[in-house]
Amino acid sequence: MENINESINRIGKRALVVAIVGHVDHGKTTLIERIRNADSSNYEAGGITQDIFAYSSITPPIGKLIFVDTPGHVTFELTRNYGVKLADIVVILIAIDDGVTEECKKILTNVKAIGKPVVLGINKIDKRPNVKNIFSSLDSKSKLNADGSKLVYLSAKKGIGVPNLMTSIHVEAKRTKLSHKLKTLVNIPARGTVINSVVTPTMGICTTILVQAGSLNLGDIVLLNSDYGRVRLAYDEHNKRIERVSLATPANIYGLPTPSKPGAKFIVVPTEQAAKDLATQRKCILNNKPEEPECVNIKTMFDMLRTTDNNSFRYIVKSRTYGMIEAAVNTINNIPNNIPAKVIHKSVGLVYESDIGMAAISGAVIITLGIKPNSRILKLSKERKVIIKSFRTVYELAEDLRSVGFQSKPESRDKPQAKATVKRVFNVSGNEAILGCIVEAGVLKRSKSTIVSRNGKEVGICEVRTLKLFKTPVEEVKRGSECGVLVVLKTLQELYVGDMLEVFF
Repeated sequence: MENINESINRIGKRALVVAIVGHVDHGKTTLIERIRNADSSNYEAGGITQDIFAYSSITPPIGKLIFVDTPGHVTFELTRNYGVKLADIVVILIAIDDGVTEECKKILTNVKAIGKPVVLGINKIDKRPNVKNIFSSLDSKSKLNADGSKLVYLSAKKGIGVPNLMTSIHVEAKRTKLSHKLKTLVNIPARGTVINSVVTPTMGICTTILVQAGSLNLGDIVLLNSDYGRVRLAYDEHNKRIERVSLATPANIYGLPTPSKPGAKFIVVPTEQAAKDLATQRKCILNNKPEEPECVNIKTMFDMLRTTDNNSFRYIVKSRTYGMIEAAVNTINNIPNNIPAKVIHKSVGLVYESDIGMAAISGAVIITLGIKPNSRILKLSKERKVIIKSFRTVYELAEDLRSVGFQSKPESRDKPQAKATVKRVFNVSGNEAILGCIVEAGVLKRSKSTIVSRNGKEVGICEVRTLKLFKTPVEEVKRGSECGVLVVLKTLQELYVGDMLEVFF
């Protein structure tokens, strides 16, 4: 194992990643073009963004920034959310001539549910006089800026207010103390995230990536999900061939065998045999994942959601009337349980795909009153692993809530039933990771209540979903044994070698 001095010498700083989001035609791509002093819209038919794109720029007073351009149309909501999750700070653009649309409100709700710092940009101020008065009037009705997010007035087309936006991003980064999150290892094999993946008719699969640690070179073997391939070609964002992809740099690479979803994690491995072995292990673990339960009651949901972000029961309410919504929120918020409840979104009407997307991103449960989701929505919820619980009346909801016991949170228990130290980490995709662990105490079993500690300090919660001993699926692993573990990250982005898993059953 490397000594401390070597580890310190390898620590560097990556660029800040900023996602630009907003409703369609609110000026997102135009803003990035203005900042970069370059044309970006020629990548898309009709100049309308339909995928995620990443661009770099040297921008005072911050220095190097990575801008993530996202689609604005509601059809691409899931794609947009991948871009938001990749970012450190999110800029939400609102066109003053279009006003605060319902889509703007939904975008803000999604971003805040994911937990990203927000800067609001009021764009196209060159089109209207008295812009501040107009937005104040709009905001008094929409309550868009109720939490006091940083507000900047600008015109992306004319360049008015763009320096103020950069300053606001810099201030927000300092306020939220993002500098420690930007520290990363530099002199190591590359690892990072997939931004986009397309199949080209002449060159095969083009994968757009962002290197978040180390550097990527031509000929490197990349492991992505349960596939691997050798990097044959690499192009920068200006479509120029490059030999090396540096830290915090977006690039297009060729050589991977299959396209991948945005947000998937990749790593570089030393040999083709090592890549083959790891890919085989990942396939075996993924093939042995237990099926998710199709039907659950409220008590089961609370047992599952004890491990969600901030240990809160996050929920979305969809109802036939406004009165039922308020009654449901009041009932849930007064449940006799140790878990605080947090409403992510509430509205009258049917359950839509956007509601499923919001629930999947924020880890929320969808509760319906007096309405039933159709078969298409139910199928989508199963695919996205979103729980939908339907009730005819508020009284049925209240009755189901009475089944919730007074069990304590995992954190309040005296001690964990097992402890395991992370020896190796292999990101799979999204919020899943495969770990090589050694059991330090107790007997390790599958658990939804697993605390992750780093340097003696609790940093988050994960779920131990699958255990393997010498490539064989097992129910438990005893003290002193090494094993493979598939975990689902609940309240943290990634795990590191040396982290401790404290497991509660």
